[in-house]
Amino acid sequence: MKKNKGITLIALIVTVVILIILASITLRILIKGGVVSGAEQQKETYENKAITEQKKLDRLVNEYKDKTTVDGE
Repeated sequence: MKKNKGITLIALIVTVVILIILASITLRILIKGGVVSGAEQQKETYENKAITEQKKLDRLVNEYKDKTTVDGE
């Protein structure tokens, strides 16, 4: 009777080939699918909106300061 020990070389090669194919498909989806570029666009949008909100907040604070100094005098 023949005893099988461990993993065969063919099974190991097949597993490595399948992993390479899956990795290449995943990279293609990430790059061409726009996941990375979409994230970069969302980052830029967030930064622009944060700047806009900060300007609005600064304007409101200045208006409040002006109003309180006029009323306080």
